[in-house]
Amino acid sequence: MHAPVELRDADAADLPTLIETTSQAYRADPLIRYFVRDDKRQEEGLHGLFDFCLREQALPEGQVTMTRDGSACAAWLPPANARASMSLLEQVLLLPRMVRICSPARMPRLLATMRLLERHHPTAPPHHYLYLLAVLPERQRQGLGSTLLQAGLRPIDRARAATYLETASERNLAFYRRHGFVVTAEARLPFDGPWVWFLWREPQAG
Repeated sequence: MHAPVELRDADAADLPTLIETTSQAYRADPLIRYFVRDDKRQEEGLHGLFDFCLREQALPEGQVTMTRDGSACAAWLPPANARASMSLLEQVLLLPRMVRICSPARMPRLLATMRLLERHHPTAPPHHYLYLLAVLPERQRQGLGSTLLQAGLRPIDRARAATYLETASERNLAFYRRHGFVVTAEARLPFDGPWVWFLWREPQAG
């Protein structure tokens, strides 16, 4: 029996904690390992990636919820921002940051990942997007992920809205299925990359 988990909304002051938690949680994720640089600057690449995800996208455009102790967090984008693709100019301006994240050698992997996720992201109906769900490795299997996921899904269900996510971890599929998600597609990235699964959840009653 897990102890009750206290959650709160995160803001910009929580960025250092959020970046550290997501970096540690996703360090072994197959998709992150695929395109983030694999050299002595890997830590810099991880922190740069999640700084961008949280500072530039999740916090200003969506909602980030975290445990009171910062050991886990979830980031959601609402329907208006769930499929916010970048213009060519925006991608060009981001190029130096992207290179720092993935290294020049892995830039083709990052671009392939962006194209794959963009291609599979549904255009309709309107849906919420589970952008990030992170739990520190030493705190996993303690119910934190389920607590954050359920807390985020409750208002979505009340609004009778759908939810979408991607995962490159096959072991995550059973976890998401328990919460009502179904796999709608799967694809493998080039350059001997990992498989990615795309999941959808219709609003649940009750």
